[in-house]
Amino acid sequence: RLLTEAILEHKYRTVNDIEDVAIFLSASNISHKSLLCAKSSSAGAGMLASCLNQNKDLFKAVVLDSPFLDMLNMLLDPDLPLSQSDYEEFGDPSDPLYLKSIWSLCPYSNIRPIEYPFILINAFKNDYRTPLWQVMKYIARMRQTGRVSKRIIEVANTNVFLNLMNGSHKAANSGQDEIELKCLELELLEHFIGAKSTDVMFDQRIGL
Repeated sequence: RLLTEAILEHKYRTVNDIEDVAIFLSASNISHKSLLCAKSSSAGAGMLASCLNQNKDLFKAVVLDSPFLDMLNMLLDPDLPLSQSDYEEFGDPSDPLYLKSIWSLCPYSNIRPIEYPFILINAFKNDYRTPLWQVMKYIARMRQTGRVSKRIIEVANTNVFLNLMNGSHKAANSGQDEIELKCLELELLEHFIGAKSTDVMFDQRIGL
């Protein structure tokens, strides 16, 4: 039931649920917004990114794995591999009702000139489900429009970092790559919540 009540023109409820959970965790003193981080993947990462456009103060940092970021333009192309199946969740944008809903949720289309939290995007070169081109479009607009916080400036002059890896959708090439990825994520998250004072050195994969 929860799934069927958060699809098509009601898909916005997914974003609202993310916001409600984050607010509850802070209000209940389970966590604090200065320490709260989130991670999601694929379409879920798209909803998390959409939530950042709606409320920039929910999280200190987020990690987006193989994110669905330019959902409007991808769903407008029925010839892309997953467009037809995604219509069951988001609706067919040829219908004005669903077009409006998809546009309102699209992370890329709704980037604003606000100070976003730290965003790490893990993308894969051979990902046909959430292809690299739509990730790069999002990054370019975010860097052009989104503002950079002081905490981020301590590390780099960009508000979104790209970790580009070999592999396919949400799948690194090896177990070693997966371990290195988790270590990288934890290192960065610890820095941005202030749990660890460190001079994070980015290699050539980060901040493209």
